[in-house]
Order: sequence, then structure tokens, then C-alpha cells
Amino acid sequence: MGLEFRNVNHTYNPGTTVERHALKDISFTLEDGEYLGLIGHTGSGKSTLIQHMNGLLKADSGDILYDGQSIYDKSYSMNQHHFKVGMVFQYPEHQLFETTVLKDVCFGPGNMGLSEDEAVSRAKEALKLVELPEIYWDKSPFILSGGQKRRAAIAGVIAMDPKILIMDEPAAGLDPEGRDSILESISMIRKERGITVVLVSHNMDDVAKYATRVLVLNKGSIYMDGTPKEVFSRTKELYDVGLSAPGITVITERLKSLGIGEEDCMISMDDAADMIAKSLRKG
Repeated sequence: MGLEFRNVNHTYNPGTTVERHALKDISFTLEDGEYLGLIGHTGSGKSTLIQHMNGLLKADSGDILYDGQSIYDKSYSMNQHHFKVGMVFQYPEHQLFETTVLKDVCFGPGNMGLSEDEAVSRAKEALKLVELPEIYWDKSPFILSGGQKRRAAIAGVIAMDPKILIMDEPAAGLDPEGRDSILESISMIRKERGITVVLVSHNMDDVAKYATRVLVLNKGSIYMDGTPKEVFSRTKELYDVGLSAPGITVITERLKSLGIGEEDCMISMDDAADMIAKSLRKG
């Protein structure tokens, strides 16, 4: 049944001169198994929204339901909700603190009340899923590279077996190879475990490549909601709210303006190659 938002509102510093309406009447359902790309300009409400998903912030009004039950019901365990909806914050390596990688990844499962053996088993499985080599498991997390630290931090959340995995700019600060590797690992984990993924990103190419659905926020409201092709075909409207389209979309739109190709919005290199090949055959 997923995670459902019903007319959710949130205001920071209400009644003061710096009052800000961060979320305005937000309603949507995050379906099981989706890969949601969440985009919007800085200050659009993305961080506030994902913190409501995880229960770190409480709505001023409206309701949020997980599998049909309000997370604000007295009978609902918010502590369990934090385990079900895992959050990997931007630059998660700053949250690493244990003496070894394995101990750090064990912390979450241990906090859930699992035995030491169960926690270690979960941690090792998670580290394999994020493809962090075993030679690093007994080393300090602080000697790892940036990409390796990111994997260790993600493993710490995966080890708690979340049903929904929220990633806030998981590839921020990484080189292109590291970024692609991290995002491919997340995509693989989603397929293997059948979990729901929420990706917050400023990189439109990443969103177009991995997401099955895109939610665009603007000034605290839902501005667009659709498939990547549906959203990125509206390039002018995206530009109007300070966003861009994937690079390949921009290029192919320019080519179509020159009479090359007639297909709908292109969001991948494969789509673009097919378009150009068809145009050459016609020409």
C-alpha cells in the first residue's frame, strides 16, 4: 500500500518575521517498488518532504499513512517507522563513528534489538550488497576513500532492512565513475530486495536514467508528477522554476528543431542513437 501523504503542510518559524511555508497541501502516494526521483530548486521543500517520509518532522496539518495506518496514531510505532523508512543523508560518511567498518554497519541492526550474531550477519550481507570489499571491513572507516565511505554509510542503512530507502544526493562530491558506481549499486539493491527508493538529486541525467517516476517540487508544492519522459518533455516549464532537463534531452530537442528526428522526448543515449539512426535512414 506504500506511503501516502494527505494534504500535508509544514511551516518553519510560524508567527515570526521569518515564517516559511515549506510544504503546502502535499498529497501523493509512494507506491511499493517505485524508484522516485525528487527534484526541485534549492528551498523547494525536498529536504522537508523526505524528513516527513521518515518521521523526523511532524506535519502541522494533514496526515501521512504507511500501509494504510496513520504514522501519527498513538498505536503506531514511530521507532519502527524509522527502521522501515531508511534515510541516507547527504554526505553520510560524516555519520561514521565506530572503530571498524563492520562495527559501524552493525550499529543499526543492534539498535533494532537483534542479537550480536544477527547484527553481524545483516551487516556482512549489506556490505556485500554495496560491493565494499571484505578487506576493508575490519579497518577504520576514516581511512576509506570518499566513495568507499559512502558505501559503508549506505550499508549501515541497508542492514536495517528498510522497505523504503531515501537517498539525499548520494553521489554528491564523487567523481563521475564513483557516482555511477554508487547509483548502479542502489539500483541493483532495489531490484534484488524489491524495496522502494527515493532519490533526491540535482543531477537530471541521474534522475532520468534511474527513476520510474519524477516528482517536481516548487515553493513547497507539487509542480509536476509523472514518468521521466512526461516530466522532462516539459523543458520550458522546468527552466521557469530554475531546473534543467537531462543533457541528452537538451541536445535532441535542438536536433529536432533542425529537422533531425521527430520522436517524443529523449532521456537516454540509446533513445537518441535510435532517433539519429532513423533520421539517417530516412535522409
